[in-house]
Amino acid sequence: MGLDSKIVVGIIIAITLYLAFGFYVSSTSEDKEGTQAREAVERCREDVNSYSGPAVGKNVVAEVCRKLEVEFRRSLGHLP
Repeated sequence: MGLDSKIVVGIIIAITLYLAFGFYVSSTSEDKEGTQAREAVERCREDVNSYSGPAVGKNVVAEVCRKLEVEFRRSLGHLP
């Protein structure tokens, strides 16, 4: 096996390890919790935007979304 082949094999191994580590990190429970929080906030915002009832009701829904975001910031330490 020549030097060029060893370099190619080394690069392939490095890329594989990099991808495996990335997959492991993305599948941790903390990351899943952040993803779920982000999705919940996005759904809440969509509900506010699509709400067609009285303005008072829309304000209530918007306030609930704001409180949801604040709670997630406290529990996760950042914006979901």
